[in-house]
Amino acid sequence: MKLLMLLLRLTVRHLVSRGPH
Repeated sequence: MKLLMLLLRLTVRHLVSRGPH
């Protein structure tokens, strides 16, 4: 599902934006 991939990518981007812990 492309939608799922898009959501996952968005989540990853948000996590990266916060910064690696």
